[in-house]
Amino acid sequence: VVKYGGHAMGNLELGKAFARDIALLKQSGVNPIVVHGGGPQIGAMLTKMGIESKFEGGLRVTDQKTVEIVEMVLAGSINKEIVALINAEGEWAIGLCGKDGNMVFAEKARKTMIDPDSNIERVLDLG
Repeated sequence: VVKYGGHAMGNLELGKAFARDIALLKQSGVNPIVVHGGGPQIGAMLTKMGIESKFEGGLRVTDQKTVEIVEMVLAGSINKEIVALINAEGEWAIGLCGKDGNMVFAEKARKTMIDPDSNIERVLDLG
């Protein structure tokens, strides 16, 4: 499993080098699985659509509208770009998202935080 981070995706030459490395892994008998990020791309799309990114304790707060945009960016544009880069290197890649075939199930994250002023623990609402 290879993680391809959102910050690295911002550079086309790095993207081509990444795809070339994935193709070489495949050609050497390894079946790589790419898991990608996309934080900067999500942030840019939210800004473009006039939606303010919200974070609590370092985690993105995702309301329903934000979830739809996150899915559009991750499962749509980023996924397709990675597949195209790998295919351009002569290998066959397919792009899947967690919803495809019900591969991934998620539930709302629960995180607590100690208020530094009152020293009271509170549960954060992460969307």
